[in-house]
Amino acid sequence: LTIHDCFATNANDVDEMVLKVKLAFIALYSEKSFIDSYHNFILEFINKTGFIIKEKSTSKGENISYVYTENANIQIPKVPSFTINKNLKFDILGSQYFI
Repeated sequence: LTIHDCFATNANDVDEMVLKVKLAFIALYSEKSFIDSYHNFILEFINKTGFIIKEKSTSKGENISYVYTENANIQIPKVPSFTINKNLKFDILGSQYFI
């Protein structure tokens, strides 16, 4: 899915807007519950559009989910396990490009 956000501000307030967007990005994506909820939302969307999701077990006992289509079986990526750390916050706050 593609997300496009538009922001409108006066030229004098661009720096403040940039900071607020970066802080909101950090707050939103540092919450594991948001990432899990969004992953589940995408899976529900795939199901509602008529595609079938099935799990297969690997020889190592891992369950891997696939979307089945007429032409291919597409592996669904696992939710990443990550921790937000000070370096990531510093990198985002210090970056020129943030969206």
